[in-house]
Amino acid sequence: MLRTEVIEGRSGRLLTVVHTTDGPPPVRSIVVIPPFAEEMNKARRMVTLFAEAAAKRGMETVVPDLTGTGDSDGEFRDARWDLWCDDVERAVAAAGRRTKKMPALLAIRSGALLASAVLERNSHVCRELLLWAPVTDGERFMKQFLRLRIAASLAQATRETSADLESALRAGSELEVGGYALASQLWAAINTCRFTLPPLSEGGQVFWFDVLGAAPYELAPASQRSVAALSSAGWQVHARALAGAAFWATAEITEVPKLIAASVEALAPQP
Repeated sequence: MLRTEVIEGRSGRLLTVVHTTDGPPPVRSIVVIPPFAEEMNKARRMVTLFAEAAAKRGMETVVPDLTGTGDSDGEFRDARWDLWCDDVERAVAAAGRRTKKMPALLAIRSGALLASAVLERNSHVCRELLLWAPVTDGERFMKQFLRLRIAASLAQATRETSADLESALRAGSELEVGGYALASQLWAAINTCRFTLPPLSEGGQVFWFDVLGAAPYELAPASQRSVAALSSAGWQVHARALAGAAFWATAEITEVPKLIAASVEALAPQP
């Protein structure tokens, strides 16, 4: 069953889509932290498939449109990192009130950076974090995003470089990249963000899934370093590399059934 819900955000209304169970009330909630810009459009099919599978196991999935995205108030140029952190916290609080239990988080790609920032602000937001192909370095991710504009400029008389774009952003300019108006404040916040989680005094779990298009299906060195750091901070980490296409970036909408199945199994209540 699917319904929409409006949450009052700090700077306007936030639309959330709630995929819930058809029968008994859900036993728990999973709040999705979406990836950045066009990657969410590419990933939406995977989120829907996950939510449908989760509902069959008694879980509801909450998919918020963050400030300036989707059907929530504001334009993308209005998006700010601290507002997005606040949006996630409000979505988690609303889900927790419904089920009377702490929700889990499903963070997709750069959503991992946002999850990291949210937990740094409030370490009690969640104790279970599911990661899909997590981005761990905001600076590298922003450079990749700016390449979309650089590639578009190749057909123009005046070609832009990464240094040109970063200089404009540091000066406070807004840039249009891939059809999205990127504010300098949002760029600066993501550019300095690295994926870390605060140390735990009580148990918490991370389910980490890298998605690789070719063998060997092993965690990348950067992922291995992050997993080791999480373990040192007291998190119980379950990390796997799965075979599958980069669904967040493929030209056609792509599905990775193995990722759906493994993710639902990770969070489903045990019989």
